[in-house]
Amino acid sequence: MVLSEFPPLTVWRAGLVLGSIIHFEIGDRIWQEAFKGQFQIGGTAYLSLYGDDWWLKKNGEVLISSSDVTRELFEGGIAPMFPNVDLVGFRLVQPDVIRIEFSAGLTVDCRVPKSAEKCQEDLIYLHVPDGRIYRFRPSDGFYLTDETDTDLAMHWAARRPGD
Repeated sequence: MVLSEFPPLTVWRAGLVLGSIIHFEIGDRIWQEAFKGQFQIGGTAYLSLYGDDWWLKKNGEVLISSSDVTRELFEGGIAPMFPNVDLVGFRLVQPDVIRIEFSAGLTVDCRVPKSAEKCQEDLIYLHVPDGRIYRFRPSDGFYLTDETDTDLAMHWAARRPGD
C-alpha cells in the first residue's frame, strides 16, 4: 500500500452513506464536482467501506457494528471521534477479517463475505491524493485500478513544492 508516499492522511469527516456504508473524507478540503454543474467539498483522499458485516472499535472495545448502526447513532456518537485521526493502514487480522487502522486506537474490522459471488465485489475503495484508486476485493486483495480520480490528480499536480 502507498500510504507512506503522502503526508499523513488525516480524517476530517466520517459519515454513513447508505445503509451501513462508511465514508471517510481525508486530507485537505477541495472543491469537487458532485454532479453535472454541482460541486461539493471533499477530501484530497477518501475511503469507503462497502462491507455488510463490520465493527468499529476504540482500543479493542466494540462501539458499534453494522447490524445496529443508524444514521443518528453514527453521526451523533461515532463521527465526532474521527476528525484529526490519521489513516494508519490495513491488515488481515483473521483469514476472513480485514482491519482498517486509524490513530487514537480506532479500528474498523470488516468480515470478508464467504459467498463466491460477494467475493467478486469490492469491499473497500481508497482514493489517494495523486488520483490513484485502490480497491480491496476478497478474491484479489488490494489492487490498483485503471481508473484515475481526475479531481484529486489535478489538485496533486497543482500543489506547490513542499506541500
